[in-house]
Formats: sequence, structure tokens, C-alpha cells
Amino acid sequence: MNDNDERLDQLLSAPLAPVADGGFSARVMANVSTVETREPWLETAVLAVTACVLVAVLSTAGFSEWIAGVSVTLATSLPLAIAGLALAITWSYTRALAD
Repeated sequence: MNDNDERLDQLLSAPLAPVADGGFSARVMANVSTVETREPWLETAVLAVTACVLVAVLSTAGFSEWIAGVSVTLATSLPLAIAGLALAITWSYTRALAD
């Protein structure tokens, strides 16, 4: 390490002076706790609306044909499989952090 690195380490490790925020931090923390409690309800509502739209749009007779065609297409698509895996890992990671 040279002198510049040691000087930079000293500057970065020195504590900073407190900053008056006028209650901003308390308001942000109150909003964060409110958002965290509303999030599962939002996910449930989005999934319920999506399911209702799918049931309303797709006819019962054509649904099985549509699923058969889409499943073969999705099963043979490597980019979609990788994207799905990335989404699943991201979702599970963010859920683990939330808990």
C-alpha cells in the first residue's frame, strides 16, 4: 500500500457527523412497514385478476388445445427456460430477504 491508499482508508473509516433530517427517517421507516404489509395482498389480487381474465377469455373447449400447443413450444425453448429459471431464483431470493 502506498501513502494515498492509507490516507484514503483513514478518510473512509472516519465517522461522519450526524445529519439532522427533521423526522424524515422515521416517516420513511413507517412507510416501509406499511408497504411490506400490503405487498402480499397486491400479489394475491394480481394473480386472482389474471386467473379470472384467463378463464373468461379462453373457452373451455379450446383451452386444452392451447395448453398442448404452448407447452410443447415452451418445453423446447432454451431461452425461455433460462429466463424462467432466472425469474424463479430472483423471486425466491427476494422472498428469503423479506422474511
